[in-house]
Amino acid sequence: MNIGYVQDAAVPKDLRSELAAFDNAGCERIVVDSAARAKERRMLKVVLDSLSAGDSLVVWSLSCVADSMPELVRLALDLEARKVRLISLAEGFDTNGEDERVVISTLRRLHAFQESLATQRDGSSRRRPGRPRMLKMQDLDKARLMLANGATVDEAARELNISRATLYRYLHQ
Repeated sequence: MNIGYVQDAAVPKDLRSELAAFDNAGCERIVVDSAARAKERRMLKVVLDSLSAGDSLVVWSLSCVADSMPELVRLALDLEARKVRLISLAEGFDTNGEDERVVISTLRRLHAFQESLATQRDGSSRRRPGRPRMLKMQDLDKARLMLANGATVDEAARELNISRATLYRYLHQ
């Protein structure tokens, strides 16, 4: 079943030509959503939930179903996994067209790229600023024990493979 979805804010006020385009695309149902932003698109959620394998979601424009490229990629891959075709009339986009494998492969790569960026951002935000610590607490305890047993700072630093200045800095912290 082909289900058409359009936001009335995404097209000119006169929807006659758009509705005719949906008819030409073979849409059995056409849903017109008055929501302007993605968070308000309740009808889109209803339409997406009603789709099953073999159905097609026909949209006037890709901007009707996504506000960003990552959102569009996630939606397209979700529909592809559910074996639902995505068609955009304005952009001529079709996940089941003659270049379907290229489109889906590109979307998967874009999704992987977006995920790697998110992982990098998450990992980098948790890092402590500055250089990594040279000594672990157990190494510092070992140095203190050596010094308490009569070893010199030079001997303790050489044993831990650090400079005397580094050892002094850790001892005074």
